[in-house]
Amino acid sequence: MVSRAAISCPSTSGSSGGRNSSVYRGIQRTILAQSTSSHGIGDTRTDSDRIVYSWCAGEDSWDFDRKDEAPLALPKVAQGRVATVTLVRHGQSTWNARNRVQGSSDFSVLTEKGISQAQESAQVLSQLLQEQRDLSVYVSPLKRARQTADIILQGYSKEVVDGMCVIPSLREIDLYSFQGMDKYSTRAANSKEYAEWKSHPAEFEIDGHAPVRELWYRASLAWQKILAAESDHCLVVAHNAVNQALICTALGLPPSMFRRIQQSNASFSQLQFTHDDVRVQCINSFPVVSMMEKEITKSHYKLVLVCGGTNDSSSILSRIKDVDTMLPCMVAVGTPGEQVVDVMTALEASLSSSAQSGIVAIADAEACDEIVRRCVSSGTDTVLMNQRRFDFRPGSATILSFTSKDSGHANLVCSNYTSQRLLA
Repeated sequence: MVSRAAISCPSTSGSSGGRNSSVYRGIQRTILAQSTSSHGIGDTRTDSDRIVYSWCAGEDSWDFDRKDEAPLALPKVAQGRVATVTLVRHGQSTWNARNRVQGSSDFSVLTEKGISQAQESAQVLSQLLQEQRDLSVYVSPLKRARQTADIILQGYSKEVVDGMCVIPSLREIDLYSFQGMDKYSTRAANSKEYAEWKSHPAEFEIDGHAPVRELWYRASLAWQKILAAESDHCLVVAHNAVNQALICTALGLPPSMFRRIQQSNASFSQLQFTHDDVRVQCINSFPVVSMMEKEITKSHYKLVLVCGGTNDSSSILSRIKDVDTMLPCMVAVGTPGEQVVDVMTALEASLSSSAQSGIVAIADAEACDEIVRRCVSSGTDTVLMNQRRFDFRPGSATILSFTSKDSGHANLVCSNYTSQRLLA
């Protein structure tokens, strides 16, 4: 386990802290007094929880990177070098299980389910990472992420484990006075603010801070450290929101993309960096197939893409049909451009039909890449449309979930989920 002594960050002793930090602490005390005198609807906090809540929403030591500023430019790796970065979200935590807003607070630990998830992820990642002798490891300072990293690194060399580096900017999003509340209480006691947080997170502000925009800035700070490593492979163990921000800042995508790229407990994503390009190897790869199957049934309006080119494609298609028997299937034919037109036309027809909730489509890798970029991009996210970004292995599956039938864009649930696990 990495000790807190391993955490390094600029000293704030004698400083005034971040923006409105004294106002923020006053707000915390006020909220605590209100919450102890009157329980909100759905408020399940115990008295000891309320004591924790009064000071769990952040530490002054983090104020050095709480900046509502544009992200820093992504560092370029050296000419001829290929750097692969694997991002892992921690396993289920105690506050995940209790629907409590964690943010950057550090009071939750892994549940038994979270430990099991981390162990399952470790088994999958061992196939990807064990051969990397020069592996560099970066981890959030929060306990739930450090526990997950410890589990993943069991069996690795002492040199790799001892070299694990804690980066404060990899902590989860700072949610200030929302932290410590259960989600039902937050919605009931802060209906206007909560509605803004859910509908327009990039514009949302609380206690004098802009959580998502600050998150994008410190994700760019983390990249300065991670990409400066001499290792060709880096493992980063962190959290849902900050992993989203890392992916988006690597691709040059704005804070409006928040919540559009899913990061599930103990799942991993992988990016590959060269001097002039960033490629997405996979997004939100689940440690067990049942998690992907759950996402297929949970998404009301969806496109499931299967990358063709192997005999596995029909078997994977059959597996997906077993999960959701109502999904119509199609095989796109012709050039990659013609395949894109076929799939997008069929998807539009499906989403406009009251009898359908999406489709399953088989297309080649080039077509899959353009389809994903079209669906995920909104009107302002044109950078994603400029060039190929996503890699697809033949036989892999990708899930796009639409928030409504008339939605102009999709959320990327997972990409390039490999056929080996789908056929297991």
